[in-house]
Amino acid sequence: MTNDTHLTERQIRVLKLRARGHIQAEIARQFGTSRANISAIEKKAMINIERAKNTLNLTKMLEASLWFTVEPEEDLNDIVKKIYDKADSNGIHISQNFPALANLIQEKAEEKIWGRRVILKMEIAITKAGEVLVR
Repeated sequence: MTNDTHLTERQIRVLKLRARGHIQAEIARQFGTSRANISAIEKKAMINIERAKNTLNLTKMLEASLWFTVEPEEDLNDIVKKIYDKADSNGIHISQNFPALANLIQEKAEEKIWGRRVILKMEIAITKAGEVLVR
């Protein structure tokens, strides 16, 4: 199972038990280790999962038809307009309406947007199918 993932067997076991509602202290007793060690295993597993997600997102972005950079200080509404303009000029249909697309960007950009202002440079890609990706 672990040969084709970025998770160790131990990380998988911890995540399975956590998903079933076990607390770290219970898992630590089962493993014969400390709660702090289980916490560290779980944290490392979550980092590995996040890295894998980021890799998949980057792979999708590399295959995207359109790709552009958003600089700090840009307004979220202007970014959404830019996405629609670029997609339209390339014959790509974006299925989300304006508010839904703005929410998607805010969710994906996380710490890169404060309110409606971009605070850290980010990249946006648009696939031929109209999927908007944020990195």
